[in-house]
Amino acid sequence: MSVDLIKMAKRSKAKLKQFSESVSEERLLAGEETFSLTYSKSSLHKIFPDLTRAVVENTVANMEASGYEFNRVKQGANSVYAITIEDITKIYENRGHPKLKDFQPEAITVFMSSLKGGVSKTVTGVTLAQSLRTAPNLTPYDIKTLVIDLDPQSSSTMFMSHSLTLNSIDTTSAQAMLQDISKEELMSDYIYSSAISGVDIMPASIEDAFLAANWESICDEAGIRKEDIYQVLKKNIINKIKGEYSYIIIDAGPHIDAFMLNSMVAADILLTPIPPAQVDLHSTLKFINRLPVLENKIKESGATLNIEAHIGFMTKYQEKKKHNIEARRHAKSIFNIMLNKSMPKLDAFERTGESFDTVITKMPKHYEGSAESLKRAKEAAHDFAESFFETVNELRETFIHES
Repeated sequence: MSVDLIKMAKRSKAKLKQFSESVSEERLLAGEETFSLTYSKSSLHKIFPDLTRAVVENTVANMEASGYEFNRVKQGANSVYAITIEDITKIYENRGHPKLKDFQPEAITVFMSSLKGGVSKTVTGVTLAQSLRTAPNLTPYDIKTLVIDLDPQSSSTMFMSHSLTLNSIDTTSAQAMLQDISKEELMSDYIYSSAISGVDIMPASIEDAFLAANWESICDEAGIRKEDIYQVLKKNIINKIKGEYSYIIIDAGPHIDAFMLNSMVAADILLTPIPPAQVDLHSTLKFINRLPVLENKIKESGATLNIEAHIGFMTKYQEKKKHNIEARRHAKSIFNIMLNKSMPKLDAFERTGESFDTVITKMPKHYEGSAESLKRAKEAAHDFAESFFETVNELRETFIHES
């Protein structure tokens, strides 16, 4: 008896569509088909410590007198302020607060590097991108981020913009790598807004797996020189758009393929999750042990690495667990740089993913678990982003982008 792959494929496609439509319908019924992070004017001082009531009142009044229009929504018979992240960055700008772009004009590219599945690599990448924009202590810097999804499973794409995964899409990161097109075309046709303004996604699709499997021949057909096959992500995408963002975060699949090698060539920083479980930690260390082999493969192709730092961080971490603390000790003996905050093992990180949300985009009133647990997870994500921001700033001042 032979297996009918075509019939199975059709059933699988129908089931995927059912799953996607189910999530979309749940969001619509819950009234959260679109994410909206807004604040009342009176609440800003509680969230942003340096924005006192008087500062907010005076700054908003001055901005409105100059013609700036703040977002408002109907609340009963009244129209009330619904202040967005963009509004808040403008308030800080009006008060003369520096933006990150003032002292870092081009993006730092970060590759989420690991060959171990199930270590929260994707969740960390998208949550970091969102938290760099929304964490109260970072919002004043008006940080804009881009996630480049190079994993054909397209998990980052699902988290960032679920609608992009409902149908086949050909304007993916992998397709953009194969084309030497203008910055304007990249920004308009290949980069999409996510649920959070200022956090963008360059999507992936399952069809990209076939490109990765036949990368050399496809590059040859596209007229790409052999010595450039691992440099097209950097040359055809990142070099053209790095002035538009502060951080570009790359998420590739857990495979040694052309996408991973391109990601390494494009990266300024490798960011590696370190899970404390013995088997996961063992696999992570084996990956780090093989990095010189990948470097040689890249050099043999004619490309070069320009990685300025390899940063480790603990993931799925629990502070009081003895083996977790021991795993952190081992990690610190290997990594020259470790983030002082972890991505903790909290139920909210997994539960929000069931509806293609993160702890940043999930609204508490529609969260099935404890609102307090969601709040703790969001605070942990913001703490992690601040730790990353401070660490990279220290690195940037010493050697990032010195050239």
